[in-house]
Amino acid sequence: MQSSVKKKTWVITDPGVDDAVGLFVLGALNQDLSFIASYGNAPTQQTSANLAGITDFIQHSMKPEYKKTIDVFTGVDRALEAKDPYTPEGGDLFFIHGKNALEGQFSSHAPAHQSSTQLYEKEATNNEKIDIISLAALTEVALLLQRKELVEKVRSLTFMGGTFFTQGNVDTHSEANLSHDPKALDLILHITHEKQIPLTIVPLDVTEHPSLELTDERRERIIVDLRANGSEKMAEMIQSLVGPGTTYPAFYRQKRGVLSHIAPITKRLFTGCPIHDLTTFFVIEHPELFEIVKIPVMQRYPGILGAPTAWMNPPKTKAFVAMHMNDEKAYWDLVTKYLRRYT
Repeated sequence: MQSSVKKKTWVITDPGVDDAVGLFVLGALNQDLSFIASYGNAPTQQTSANLAGITDFIQHSMKPEYKKTIDVFTGVDRALEAKDPYTPEGGDLFFIHGKNALEGQFSSHAPAHQSSTQLYEKEATNNEKIDIISLAALTEVALLLQRKELVEKVRSLTFMGGTFFTQGNVDTHSEANLSHDPKALDLILHITHEKQIPLTIVPLDVTEHPSLELTDERRERIIVDLRANGSEKMAEMIQSLVGPGTTYPAFYRQKRGVLSHIAPITKRLFTGCPIHDLTTFFVIEHPELFEIVKIPVMQRYPGILGAPTAWMNPPKTKAFVAMHMNDEKAYWDLVTKYLRRYT
């Protein structure tokens, strides 16, 4: 699997409550970060405003020894073959993530004024390698990989999305980030193979594992620890995003009959909420906590990932796929450790 030592890291994201919690942790880890807003949990203009607020909080609430500057950019607003900007079915996803798709936090912020194209043009003459992390629709990744001046600089690509053996969250087999733009997924699988770019996939199989749900007990343990260690601002932020009465945990607790691929095969209920994007960063930074397998991967149907059966000719593209969490205690201890880096 690719090294976790970071040079430059570009994060494509569509905040979203789970994105926000993950970005707070990532902000405490990496030293050279650029964030790019894309569509998914909301249209790009909304996610860009949310991202500007999250970044502002990271930069102004970090304890002095961890402070850093993070550049923020506004990215693509629609799928490769779409005529119009993306709008969620029904108009918004506030029933999942609350007001402005972020429980009303940072609602006064404006979208980032710099475009992702400006970032790409600036980096075109830079010799440093870049690690790409995608937590949103894959369109932005496909666009940047098609730029000849950038693709040779990409050291690794990690994306959160897809499902192999567990249920999808769009329909039985498909997951939202990949279903937004199947054409982009095709291009990414082709280009990463052709250019030999290490690809890591973090699917719902691992992010929805019960040991990674943010339950009331885990949340309260984190908040008590933060307050005891001088991180009151972060404690209040976590409380405002996923505390009692908030939208995101309530949405997941309403789900009924979620099929689990974990033996014994049974239907289960969510007891907390998965923080998908937080898990993605831990797969990158702490791969020792996970069971990660390298397997051939393919797009079986539009937006649906799969691994070939023994009776199929295997596809050329191979990826590292995180399939299981090995050390639940270490994971949550590290979450708390990194969040303590805030005031």
